[in-house]
Amino acid sequence: YDSDADSSLLSGKTVAILGYGSQGHAHALNLKDSGIDVIVGLRAGSGSKAKAEAAGLKVLPTGEAVKAADIVMVLLPDTEQKAVFDADIAPNLSAGDSLAFGGHFFFFFGASSSSPASSSASSFFGLAFFSPFSGSHPSGARK
Repeated sequence: YDSDADSSLLSGKTVAILGYGSQGHAHALNLKDSGIDVIVGLRAGSGSKAKAEAAGLKVLPTGEAVKAADIVMVLLPDTEQKAVFDADIAPNLSAGDSLAFGGHFFFFFGASSSSPASSSASSFFGLAFFSPFSGSHPSGARK
């Protein structure tokens, strides 16, 4: 399957996977196995921290993971995404960062009034991508 993707496009980039549930662990481990610099962002007290660390992954609090990353993949439950976006993601993104969601209900069905979807979003196969992050969006968040 290595011929299906050009992992050199991620060379020198850090990818943050937010969440370590059914999707997060698969994404993080696949990236790690492919030689990509990956970190896992988890909320304080997460029961998944020990599992991620046991798998050899670096774990940081969510906001710190976003700040350290060039690419952020949000794999959190839809019901948690707005609070995490407002508190930990938006304030920690920089111009040029890429932001992707493993589900798009949060942005496309009215759960957020600060959605960057109005500027540069596309959605397919359940993924929503915002890239590159302009550093400025309706919530006013900037680094």
